[in-house]
Amino acid sequence: MGTIVFLSPRRFLSCRIQSGIGTVVALVVLLIVASEAIFLTTGKLVAEEQPNPFADYEAIMPGQSTQALTPYACQYPSTVYAVISTITQCHITLIGEPFSAVTVIFGNGQIQQLLFTVNDALNTGDLAGQWGRPDVIEKSDIAFLLTWDEGISAIATLDTTFDYNLPVQSVWFSGEESE
Repeated sequence: MGTIVFLSPRRFLSCRIQSGIGTVVALVVLLIVASEAIFLTTGKLVAEEQPNPFADYEAIMPGQSTQALTPYACQYPSTVYAVISTITQCHITLIGEPFSAVTVIFGNGQIQQLLFTVNDALNTGDLAGQWGRPDVIEKSDIAFLLTWDEGISAIATLDTTFDYNLPVQSVWFSGEESE
């Protein structure tokens, strides 16, 4: 009957190196490829399972008619008279959502911008799961500004370095895609 020998990781590597460096390299490459495949698959599954927190507001995204605001209780309308046109904004208070409020800016019968004030429910990773990595990440003295080319921006809590676990404070849809 054979004897079972337990080797420490160091001894195992030593034995494998003596039996062939090519085998060790092949095993390391196989482990790297397998771990990357698991990471990519897991990340994709997580992103697919995440509901879009902005989906309920598709009807009032920039570019839509102001008539789409009818079902929403827009409060505190204020009008700003600019040289070129009249801009109006209204405030929608939300309860029990990832957002505490939405500010809608519109003019000339069309919604131009939306600003979502976020509760502590979203982080930068949630947004990256929706739109991919931000095209621009800027650090200021008070926050991180994330920008996507689709006309979407977000403000995240300032920390020493950026990561995808930072709480999001607000998300802004301008409807203007970057070049």
